[in-house]
Amino acid sequence: MLPVLPILRRRKIFLLGVGAQKAGTSWVHSQLRQSRYFDGGFCKEYHVFDAIFSTHCQEFRQLRLDELSKKLRNNELACNALARPDLLRHLSFLDSIDCYFDYFDYLWRRSPLTVAVGEITPSYSMLDRDAFRVIKSGLESRGFEVKVLFLLRDPVERIWSMFRMLKRNQSRQGFWDSSSSLLKMTALSYKLPEVELRTRYDRTITELESVFTSENIFYGFYETLFSASEFSRLTSFLKLGSMVPALAKRVNASPDPDVLPMDLGKEIAMYYADVYSFLFEKFGEDLREIMANASY
Repeated sequence: MLPVLPILRRRKIFLLGVGAQKAGTSWVHSQLRQSRYFDGGFCKEYHVFDAIFSTHCQEFRQLRLDELSKKLRNNELACNALARPDLLRHLSFLDSIDCYFDYFDYLWRRSPLTVAVGEITPSYSMLDRDAFRVIKSGLESRGFEVKVLFLLRDPVERIWSMFRMLKRNQSRQGFWDSSSSLLKMTALSYKLPEVELRTRYDRTITELESVFTSENIFYGFYETLFSASEFSRLTSFLKLGSMVPALAKRVNASPDPDVLPMDLGKEIAMYYADVYSFLFEKFGEDLREIMANASY
């Protein structure tokens, strides 16, 4: 009698990308979408848990409700329901997070090739351990192994890129006041809670590591992200096999004609000095060589 061969069970992985904003998450997502073993659903950033758990992200829920109201007023919902199922689906996630968990469970089940599903929402870096426990519990109850992606970037460079992006987006929408100063806005806003929460990597890491084991958290740095070896480390972490990344491609990059003055850069770096110190202690002094503002 021939021996019975064991049936290999495919992995069931959920990628929870928590940021950081302006640290290469859009590029990573664009690369992962090329894999037939990964399914991210209808968008990159779902903004579910930040809208539910963070007081700084309530606008994400309101934006969806405003969009729905506009379609109802214009009698557009019926004719666009099939073209835009994501609007109603997203609202269902905000109404019941079980719908969110079930949706990604469906994504994994609908193709026998899919190994990993998930999303990357940078503002999830603002969540606390209670929110992370809810996410982990809901996903694990569906049989997922939750793997966390947290990309970091020199705090000063992250903040500066964020405000350049804000200027770009508002200019495109016609909201940017040409008399406004990007430098003045940055100087006045880098201490705001919603900016600080995205930049206090020490807080985010502490909250994450109180819920997830270290082997299920991938830490990467924008400064070293765009290399074949680093991307290979990520795909290995997600059990996606080998991929050839488009290293020259940049996604959602902020325009960089504006230059941050040295004195303002030093001021911001000194404000976040304890973040730099935490990073050097956790990841090694070599970070001083790759983070441009660490010298301050």
